[in-house]
Amino acid sequence: MSLVTPPLSTEPLRYHFPTTEQIELPDGSVAYLIHRPEEDMMSITVIAHTGCVDDEIPGETAFAASMMSRGTERLSADAFAEEVEYRGCTVSSSADRDSMSVVGVGLKEYALDLVQLVYDSAFTPRFDAQEIERQRTVRIADATMNRSDPDWLAMSAEAQIAYSGHPYAVNREGSPSSIRAITRERMLHVHERFIRARRTVLLTGAFDRHALLAALDARTRTLPSPTPATHTVVRPAPVMLHRTACIAAKDDAVQSALRIGLPMVNLLHPDAFALQLLTSILGGYTMARLFAVLREQKGYTYGAYAYPHVRLQSQQIEIVTSVGNDFTADTIATIKQELLRLHSEPVGTEELNDTRQHMLGQFARSNETPQQTAGMVWMRILHGLDETYYERYIAALQGFTSESLFDVQQRYFDPSQWVIGASGDRDVLVAAVRGSVDSIIDFSLPE
Repeated sequence: MSLVTPPLSTEPLRYHFPTTEQIELPDGSVAYLIHRPEEDMMSITVIAHTGCVDDEIPGETAFAASMMSRGTERLSADAFAEEVEYRGCTVSSSADRDSMSVVGVGLKEYALDLVQLVYDSAFTPRFDAQEIERQRTVRIADATMNRSDPDWLAMSAEAQIAYSGHPYAVNREGSPSSIRAITRERMLHVHERFIRARRTVLLTGAFDRHALLAALDARTRTLPSPTPATHTVVRPAPVMLHRTACIAAKDDAVQSALRIGLPMVNLLHPDAFALQLLTSILGGYTMARLFAVLREQKGYTYGAYAYPHVRLQSQQIEIVTSVGNDFTADTIATIKQELLRLHSEPVGTEELNDTRQHMLGQFARSNETPQQTAGMVWMRILHGLDETYYERYIAALQGFTSESLFDVQQRYFDPSQWVIGASGDRDVLVAAVRGSVDSIIDFSLPE
């Protein structure tokens, strides 16, 4: 049997982001409605523009946010869960570095119920003392387990030197001791910050517009208006300690976990689209260069990835892999060699077309559900992107040539700018990074 490789599509992808209606609600928050009547599902998300970056005790925002969907003033944790499950819906709450959110997803027939459940979680959480202690036990157990995980240790070590002097360098879930220090009063303080922060509401999928707006009007009319200036903290930008390695020693490890960072730009920068494409060429999918060399040719690892890690206050290109101790030195040398090749040689036409096709297909699959669409709207709002961002992204991907990318390659993919976070046998790692960095520091876990 002969297998014929299917040809790449030559038909340009034409994309238009769904029509978005913007409405200011009575409490001063802004709602974005994307009506998709052909869907069976709808999603509502309430987001506050404050996150773990504003922690006073490490982990307090993540802990408090997780409690917001575990009972409300009206319903206990168990009763709230029953109300949600009875409708076949989900309501969850969480925090990342730059935001806190409550998300409800369910069938369109329960849209108005979801509004009530989400708003109750967001603005009248119970913070039940017994439930807090139950969740505290779980979070401490998780934090304790993380401290023996090489990948988590490498990530934490890399963060320390990629985001030096900034809260991004601190684990957002906190340490066992900081989790123990988070009281119910601290959670109420975090929740007050949620209420004061600028807020965004995202509604996507199938819903009755008139009924939904009436419900939102009724729920937000009595809420306090955001006063973000009361909690805004001006911080210095994170400092990337170029040519530094941070090692989290785990001397019983048989593998080395590696996290390598390079400077990146924000999504508003003219080079951002090109860098997303080039990072995918380096390690964005199974045909990428790092995969081809480290997995297919040398058999060192199951996967080696590279991707843009874009946060609101800092950005980097991140390279991630894990290999056996015997392969650590050659893996770092190979990654350095691939960066130098990308830095100094134009990308071939076939490789460019393969990667472009992968990214276009990935994008086409990334906005199939109401919740995915809400995520795209939120990314645009968070990073200050205009309404044409996604259309421009697709057009840029389809327009890049080897010649137009080469200048960007030369300016960013330079291993002399990297930082290396690693976990494993310290002697193995020191020997592997020596000569590729100017300084080596040891990572120490917070209590």
